Amino acid sequence: MQELIFNTTLKTIIVKNDLNHSIYEYTDIVTVKFMEGFYEIIQELDELNDHGKNKRIPVLRLPISNTNMKIEK
Repeated sequence: MQELIFNTTLKTIIVKNDLNHSIYEYTDIVTVKFMEGFYEIIQELDELNDHGKNKRIPVLRLPISNTNMKIEK
């Protein structure tokens, strides 16, 4: 089992394994989407898209079945 910690104030995520070691860390995370069977982590880039807004891209997908998610402020 792994743990996904999403800090909505700092816009960061940390994923820790069973041994409580950090295995993934991302900044500028705008949301964590709940998709069918997995969490999708969306990051905002400094690049602008065609509409003049910052680009948002998926950077990581984690299976819901073996991931606990903790949301912090």
